[in-house]
Amino acid sequence: MAAEWRFRELERRLAEVERALADLSNAAPAAVPGFPTITKTKSKLMDDDDNRSSDMSVDEMFGTAVFMPSGDEVRGGVTTMGPCYEIQQSIWDACLVVGLPIISHWDSAIIVVLTLMNIVAQVGFVYIVKQYMSESILGHEQLQELVRFRTNIAHDVKYADLGTGRSLARQVCGLDEQLPWASTQFTAVDNLQNYAKTGTLLALLAIGCWLATTLREVFNISGFVAALRGYEAGPYTVLVESEEGDEVKIATMSRGRRNMLFIFVAFPRLLVAFSLMDTGTRYLANTLALEDLILNAVALAFILDLDELIESAFAPRRARFVLDELHAMPIPRIRIP
Repeated sequence: MAAEWRFRELERRLAEVERALADLSNAAPAAVPGFPTITKTKSKLMDDDDNRSSDMSVDEMFGTAVFMPSGDEVRGGVTTMGPCYEIQQSIWDACLVVGLPIISHWDSAIIVVLTLMNIVAQVGFVYIVKQYMSESILGHEQLQELVRFRTNIAHDVKYADLGTGRSLARQVCGLDEQLPWASTQFTAVDNLQNYAKTGTLLALLAIGCWLATTLREVFNISGFVAALRGYEAGPYTVLVESEEGDEVKIATMSRGRRNMLFIFVAFPRLLVAFSLMDTGTRYLANTLALEDLILNAVALAFILDLDELIESAFAPRRARFVLDELHAMPIPRIRIP
């Protein structure tokens, strides 16, 4: 539509140029030595008009955007899709095609089992991290043990270095690598001294990256829900080919399928995302060893991406091909009265 409009506008301008050249040709005087002929004048006019036309065409192509009724934006001959949810190779998105005749019943059953397995795995990881790995490294019990070590053993003459006259406490605080005991206290002091230098900055960076990762998941979930709400409810879910024939689109979605996707896909996915956001942030904040901060952040991202791993490893091939064909689900624009 936009290309046809530009073509008609170009035809109109070319017609105006031809009429102007015809008028100049009819009113042209005889050639006089020392003056340019009308042929050269016509050539110059055509060049100037071509330049103006090119400039205006460039301005039209790159300076003006055409918005289609579907929400797509056409600028410079390139069409950008409007607000949409991009379907990913994820076991969550594979639930869109469960029960459709485009895949077999066995494929649908496998996707349901994989979805349940993904929910159990992600919830299990979140529970383990929250219960056993999010405790503060310097909690009340740990501080009490350090106090008992300092009052009972650290200044005992039996554990002192008689050659240098240093007590065990002095050796631990001095990070004596030849110390044959008190390895737990030695590691704690070493980690604390390293953390005091760059630990705060590294922890903030790791937590910031982790929050960005979880927020991306939350935004994807909100787009998924908005796209589902935008579909017209019908008795059946209907898939149709696009006008170009290179992809498949969901024309209508049954009310039962939409409700099932809300309850068994969107809600568990959102619950896992927020649980991981809270648990992962606490876990990274309580990580004292600098070398473990980045590793822990990557491990948490692995838990969040477990749905993609399960889909790529175990999902039926037919379902993956259908997801590639679906490509995206449009999100309706919010109409402000």
